[in-house]
Amino acid sequence: MKVSLIITTYNRPDALTAVLCTVLSQTRPPDEIIVADDGSGKPTREVVRFFQDNPLVPVLHVWQKDQGFRAARIRNMALARASGDYIIFIDGDILLDKHFISDHRRNAKKGLFLQGGRILLNPERTRRILDTGVHPGEVSALFSKGISGRHKVGRIF
Repeated sequence: MKVSLIITTYNRPDALTAVLCTVLSQTRPPDEIIVADDGSGKPTREVVRFFQDNPLVPVLHVWQKDQGFRAARIRNMALARASGDYIIFIDGDILLDKHFISDHRRNAKKGLFLQGGRILLNPERTRRILDTGVHPGEVSALFSKGISGRHKVGRIF
């Protein structure tokens, strides 16, 4: 099964960097990452370019002009570019447990929709993560047993 991960973002290059670090730390990463960008500026493009240099997973950047909140449209544009037969959508402020993608692969069934909850991080922890980077041990401590356990993802704000 080929997995495409679509990440929706808007002018949060710091959060996008953290998200992409957790994606690349997966026990089994997705087959492609598509950044669905709802009109961000140059700093976000620079983050995407940096991660496009990673040979582990192809990173595509799908961008639309900033004309207000049009997340649904950019998600659809990204979906049209996806080559996977299994699609995972996340927001651009989600930190993934290291088994997030493998949990999806294991639980995927035809006609089944998987949905998770989230853990809201306090402002102090969010700032520490954004300032110092994502440490896999810290992210893993937020989770119990992935999708089949608590159904949680960490959300920074």
